[in-house]
Order: sequence, then structure tokens, then C-alpha cells
Amino acid sequence: MKYLVMIDAIEMAQLAKEGIQEAHEQLILCSQELNQPISYSESEEIIEQMMELKMHKAACENALKAINKFIKENEFILN
Repeated sequence: MKYLVMIDAIEMAQLAKEGIQEAHEQLILCSQELNQPISYSESEEIIEQMMELKMHKAACENALKAINKFIKENEFILN
């Protein structure tokens, strides 16, 4: 059972890393959109989306830190 918990933690860490990467890529695309001539309302929507992406990225980063801490504290399970 302990092994399964550790395997789940490792899988969750990978998902968190993917979430960080995806949010980063979407933030880049949003900033590129803002460099184009667009209406004020469109820019507001993009900025709102960017704020949500930044919150998502921060949540994934926090989750990854917690998961990594859990893995370090419990790595004896794998030995």
C-alpha cells in the first residue's frame, strides 16, 4: 500500500509539472495575442484569462512543492 501512495505522489508530481508547462505556454500565447491590434474588450478578456492562468500555474507550483516535500520525507518507502 505504501508503494502505491508513493507511485501516486510521483504521478501527481508529473501532472503538476505538466500543468505548469501548459499554463506557461498559454501565457506566452496570450501575451502574443495582446501584441496584436485587438479591441479593448478582447484585451480585457485576454488579461482575465492570463490572471486565471497565473493562478493555475501558482497552484500547480505549490502542489509540486508539497508533493516533492512528501516524496523526500517518505523516500525510505522506496528503499
